[in-house]
Amino acid sequence: MTRRILIGLGAGLASALMFIAPAFVALLAFPLFVLAALPVAIAGIGWGTFAGALAALSAAAILGAAFTPLSGLIFLILFGAPSAWLAHAVGLSRATEDGRTEWFPLSAIFFRATLAAAAAVIVAGLLLGYTPAAVEAAMTEAYQALRSGGAGTEAPDLATVQPLIALNVAMLPVTSGAFTLLSLVLSLWLGGRIIRRFGLLARPWQPLSVASLPPLAAALFALSAVAAAMGGTLGHAAGPVAGALGAAFALSGYGAMHLALTGSALRVGMLLLLYALSLVFLLPILVMAAIGVADALTQFKARRYAALSSHDG
Repeated sequence: MTRRILIGLGAGLASALMFIAPAFVALLAFPLFVLAALPVAIAGIGWGTFAGALAALSAAAILGAAFTPLSGLIFLILFGAPSAWLAHAVGLSRATEDGRTEWFPLSAIFFRATLAAAAAVIVAGLLLGYTPAAVEAAMTEAYQALRSGGAGTEAPDLATVQPLIALNVAMLPVTSGAFTLLSLVLSLWLGGRIIRRFGLLARPWQPLSVASLPPLAAALFALSAVAAAMGGTLGHAAGPVAGALGAAFALSGYGAMHLALTGSALRVGMLLLLYALSLVFLLPILVMAAIGVADALTQFKARRYAALSSHDG
């Protein structure tokens, strides 16, 4: 128990430092912030639910004491609690009648991560008092200060940038949901790999590429996307749901490509090209999301993975 307490507290301190990195370490700020939930995931996957929960709570307490209680609460809602909960799900298992151990399905964990990301952003938005007008005014003020303080005359004037600011504000609920989902999934996947590397992963390893979303997710995505496009209070609440599901479908689509190219001599090169194009253009991401939706409705990835597994066996 003492070891789990020390690991949980240490992981909590690491998560807190990574969460506040943007305020102090400019070069590594974004990667550290994206992986703020990683120490919680490592503690939870490697040393159990208690260690993961303690890591999340201690990180929130550190942030709350060092800055404001609200900052600690926001971390707990967005990263700490969801990551600890998902790490708990990774360790869930039951004994079957024939004596085998049946682990909580990876696809079910993936879907719960999506729902957790959407719910976390909605709750955080309520606590922060999110209003598009206030956010747009803050972004406009920040840009004006940047332009007058150091950007010089080379920066576009406010009239040129204002439509882009307005677009970013309108898309903020959607992009926040997508970012939170990607952060949680990346932290959970990387935490699992680290724990596996040290021989502490209890469940058999499955690649993330095999995770699929259920048909219900496609219906939720369609409804939330329509509601988000309508705007208003309902649209602001639906935006994180649409963003998280859209990002999850895109991840599922990329996973489908990983499975489809298994065994091909061109696999590495084609995947690198796909990811490179995705960094530059939006279209490949939309295509991957469409593939993810198709998989949710037909579950073709599960059949492909089963075929590959039986062939390897």
